[in-house]
Amino acid sequence: MVWRRFTDATEVLQEEIFKFVNAVAEVVHGVTDFYDGAANKNVGDAFLLSWCVESDQELNEIDDEEDPRYYQRLREIVSTTQIADKALFSVMKMVAIITDEKQFTRSISSERTQMLEHAGLNHVKLGFGLHFGQAVQGALGSSRKIDVTYMSSAVELCEWLESSTKIYGVNVLMTKDFHVLLSVGVQKITRQVDR
Repeated sequence: MVWRRFTDATEVLQEEIFKFVNAVAEVVHGVTDFYDGAANKNVGDAFLLSWCVESDQELNEIDDEEDPRYYQRLREIVSTTQIADKALFSVMKMVAIITDEKQFTRSISSERTQMLEHAGLNHVKLGFGLHFGQAVQGALGSSRKIDVTYMSSAVELCEWLESSTKIYGVNVLMTKDFHVLLSVGVQKITRQVDR
């Protein structure tokens, strides 16, 4: 998840950018946690969020994603569908909550708030990339600083999807791998944007 014009907001807010980011993080982390996800890390305005499902050995045996049995088996895992629905609902809820810009400027000085408004930066706009895939979680760093994070091509694909939300002018983009996990009712409210 990333919001738009973050660099511009940083220039205006200076040291108060931390108050602004932390106010957004409070919403993002709170909603993610409420819907059984986990906030992993953030770098500036980018947050890595995850919803974990238990691995299924049968899925590994059907390694061809074009094989209809692959997606049929995924759908049979009811908890996976519930988790996918929760992940999508949580990002939709974050977008809805974030539209109230006043909650993010309360802790910022009135001078900086006016500067944000004058620059048209007081509206936080979020972008999300949703994908289902495997990742390795581990410690990354040195004896001086260490972070726990996820690494995989699936994580990189999520980052690419998020950046593509700017191109399409939408808040959320998802892959087919994620879409097929959604309940049928939720799938009906989505649309394909490209090939």
